[in-house]
Order: sequence, then C-alpha cells, then structure tokens
Amino acid sequence: MNNVHKPAATRARWSPQLLNDLARAPDLATAAAHLGASAVPVFPCVPGGKRPLTPHGFQDASTDLSVINSWWRHQPDANIGVPTGTAGGIDVVDVDVHDTHSGYAAFEHARRAGFVEGWAWMVRTPSGGLHAYFLRTDHRQQRSWQVPGKHIDFRGTAATSSCRPPRSPARTASVAATSR
Repeated sequence: MNNVHKPAATRARWSPQLLNDLARAPDLATAAAHLGASAVPVFPCVPGGKRPLTPHGFQDASTDLSVINSWWRHQPDANIGVPTGTAGGIDVVDVDVHDTHSGYAAFEHARRAGFVEGWAWMVRTPSGGLHAYFLRTDHRQQRSWQVPGKHIDFRGTAATSSCRPPRSPARTASVAATSR
C-alpha cells in the first residue's frame, strides 16, 4: 500500500485517476486505502457480499488510513463498503439480475424518461447487473428507494454501496462505461 492515490487538494474525491487506481489496485486493501486517501470513507463488508463487518455498518466508515489498514490486515478478503449520499460523495442506481428476473427493463424505462442522466461511471456487477454511480454535488438528502418487483433500487442518503467486488475467476466486476 505504498503507492496510495494522493488527490490534489482542489480535485474532487472521485476522479478519473482514482477510478484508474481502483481498477489497477492489486488487492482490496490497496483499493480501500486509495479511497480513504481520497477522502472517501470506507468500511469492510463480508467477502463477496454487502453485509458490514463492523458493528454499525456505514456509520463506522473511515478515511483514517491506520483504521483502514487495520481492518484489511485482519480481513484481507473483505469487500469494500462505501456510504452513499453526502458522506461518500456518490448516489447509486442498482440494477439487479437474478435467475428469472432483471432490472434492465426498468432501468431503460427510467433512462427514456430522463431519470438516470448524468451518471459518472457504470460498473457491471458479478451477477450481470449494473451499478450507475452519480457524483453527489450538494448536501440535499436523496432518500433511498426501490421499485417492488422491478429489480432496481436507488442508494442515496444513509445507505451502502459495495465499491469493488472481490476478484475471482467466476465472479468479477468491471467498469462498463465512464462519462466524459
């Protein structure tokens, strides 16, 4: 973790360089440290999942590199959790794909209606779903929501997004697109 991303003082927390650093991080501990060094709070989640390994979940998120390093030293396979909303600087639309259902039709409907414009980057999830990340530009509350039976939800204020799923031959995530 010696080559941890150091953002310029005036640069936004989430930058193209940070996304590059995350994509090239050799392990989850390094990726978590890149986020913390960029003022993006993180917390460990169960390997391959979203359930927090800390007692208070996203409320325990930290940018303190000594805390982050300690968490990942104790649980090197921990997935990375990031609080959504103002705390993490992002909101996320989560399109789920299950054996018999997909949220892509609902996402396309929202796209045609202009509800999912302005995303910063999209990540294909291990299940074939999609996370569309939106940079948080103000302190307004954006409540989390989901559309019952449509397999799509929005993670805004006081929610969690897993930032980078663990790598494995069978289940990987990849950046699907970035905005200009």
